[in-house]
Amino acid sequence: MNTLCSDNLISILLVFIILPVLLLFWYCYGTVLVLFWYCSGTVLVLFWYCSGTVQPISCEHMPHELSVL
Repeated sequence: MNTLCSDNLISILLVFIILPVLLLFWYCYGTVLVLFWYCSGTVLVLFWYCSGTVQPISCEHMPHELSVL
C-alpha cells in the first residue's frame, strides 16, 4: 500500500507541479519574448532618438504600445 500511495502521490505531484510550471513557462516565455521585443524596440527607438537619427514622432507611439500591453 505504501508503494501505491507513494506512486499516486508522485503522479499527483507531477500533475500539480510540472503542469503549472509548464504553463507558467509557456506563458512567461511568450511574455518574455513580447517584453524583450518591446523593450529592445523601445531601447533602439530611444537610442536613435537620443542620437538624433529618429524624429520625435517615433517616441510618441510608445504610450500607445504601453496601453496595449
